[in-house]
Amino acid sequence: MLRFFSSILIIALFVIKGFSQAQNFTFEAIKSHPFPTELVRSNKGNKIAWAMDEKGIRNIYVAEGPSFEARKLT
Repeated sequence: MLRFFSSILIIALFVIKGFSQAQNFTFEAIKSHPFPTELVRSNKGNKIAWAMDEKGIRNIYVAEGPSFEARKLT
C-alpha cells in the first residue's frame, strides 16, 4: 500500500512541475519559432518551394532534387 501512495505522489509531482513550466511560454517565444507554409511542387516533381515565417517575416525558399537543399530566394 505504501508503494502505491509513493507512486501516486511521484506522478503528482511530475504533473505539478509540468504545469508550472507550461506557464513560462510567452506569445513572443511562440511567434519567434519558424514554421513553413504554402508548400508547392513543380509539375515534374523535382523542385519544391515554400514560404517560411521567421519572427513575423515571410521568406520564400526553393529546393531542387535529388539533394533538395533549401535555398533562400527572398
